[in-house]
Amino acid sequence: MAGLCTISAAFVLNAFFTGYATAGTTSYAIRVPILAGLLLVNAGLYLAAFAVLTAKAVPARSLLPGAIVGAAGFTALITAGTGLVTHQLKNASATYGAFGSVIGIVAFLLLLAKISTYAAELNPVLARSLYPRALPLGGGPTAADRTVLADIVHAEQRRDDQAIGVGFGAGAAEQAAADATRHAGDPQ
Repeated sequence: MAGLCTISAAFVLNAFFTGYATAGTTSYAIRVPILAGLLLVNAGLYLAAFAVLTAKAVPARSLLPGAIVGAAGFTALITAGTGLVTHQLKNASATYGAFGSVIGIVAFLLLLAKISTYAAELNPVLARSLYPRALPLGGGPTAADRTVLADIVHAEQRRDDQAIGVGFGAGAAEQAAADATRHAGDPQ
């Protein structure tokens, strides 16, 4: 519920201020500070959303890169979208205007979901050094790829008495046995 309230606050604040910044004034002396302020507010709202919606207790500093990327993307998207809607749909007929609005909202929500997902995924990638990653069809897996694949397997552990190990390549069986022994005492 707290996450939903945070996201709702972001939409309401941004709708009002970007509408004013893109259509209400032509002065860059007013537009630029409003958009800079929105960027800061959005970074705070993304940080709050990530803190509330993250399952584990994570320091705010670890959530900051994703919050900044998400805020920049969201601010750019809503500013461009507001300007586009006010410019393109103001002279449209009732039928085409309604149809264009629906298509625009769906496209906006799709892009916003992608931006927010990438911003949220940035935090654990940076915190756990899960980079560089290999391209899907571009050669062998990197150490970060192996770490991610092993973490996916370990996440499937359902019982404390279950031993799961992961190994790669020629010595996979020995690596899996050592991995299972190393993770035997770890609570999931």
